[in-house]
Amino acid sequence: MIGMIPIGCVLGALGALVPFVGLAELGALLLAPGDPDTGQVVFLAWLVAAGLGLRGLLLGIALTITHVADQKLQGILRTRMVAHLGRVPLGWFTRNSSGVVRKAAQEDVHDLHQLIAHHSVEYTAALVLPLGGLGYLLWLDWRLALLALVTLPFYAAAYAWMMRSYQEKMLEMNATMARISSAVVEFVSGIAVVKTFGQGRCAHESFRRAAAAPRPSATPTPPGCCRCSSSRR
Repeated sequence: MIGMIPIGCVLGALGALVPFVGLAELGALLLAPGDPDTGQVVFLAWLVAAGLGLRGLLLGIALTITHVADQKLQGILRTRMVAHLGRVPLGWFTRNSSGVVRKAAQEDVHDLHQLIAHHSVEYTAALVLPLGGLGYLLWLDWRLALLALVTLPFYAAAYAWMMRSYQEKMLEMNATMARISSAVVEFVSGIAVVKTFGQGRCAHESFRRAAAAPRPSATPTPPGCCRCSSSRR
């Protein structure tokens, strides 16, 4: 069943091209001199509807299969993580806060959703549809195909500009999210201390600093504030 996904994606992407071809032929038929052939008009209208239905059906089936695979993979990964955490030394939890563990087991595993459930289907459709459209333009008029190809360098330049420093920003965002998760756990763990000693003003200071700046040292702790809980669970 997994091996049928690429075939379904290709046929679904080509099905998305059928309505455009049908509308182009329908426009040419209606603009031609004389009365249009009613039979051809009805046929082209059904062809457009069939193309839309075929695209939705095939891509829907492919996405359903990949989503089921994604859910199974996430369950396997989280089960193995929990089993592994049950075997690590207790000192490991002292060096790593539960916020970091939660991020790895929940958020990082969930981030695989786009790769497993969507990437193969959407990447195939994004590749096949332009190639099919280019082939249709070549069949109509090679100059139309050449005009379409002229826009590719502009797209590549714009995409490269938008993706500049992407890797560094992603690493910075992941590190910031890990600090925020740790700060949330620290704040929740220190609730009892806050209620007992009335440190409400600075109880959320660690979380505020983690959320406000990517570097912990960017926002100093106000004078008089103490860390409500230094324990990590």
